[in-house]
Amino acid sequence: MELWNWKAITVINAHERRDHVLIRQMEAGLKLIAGGKLNMRDLVTHVYGLDEVDQAFEAIRTKPEGFIKSVVKMDE
Repeated sequence: MELWNWKAITVINAHERRDHVLIRQMEAGLKLIAGGKLNMRDLVTHVYGLDEVDQAFEAIRTKPEGFIKSVVKMDE
């Protein structure tokens, strides 16, 4: 496992295989987002409704112009 520390954020390698580490870090990240401490607005460039999930996966695959990250909203 590789860890990087960049401006006080620890990034865990995407190939981390220990589920408990991934879950703990996802929970920490979601708390930061929910608390307004981590701005996702600049990273999320595409938003899809649940009925558009096929389009969302296609965007991940093809990376359209301006694509960084996408979100599928469950409540739309």
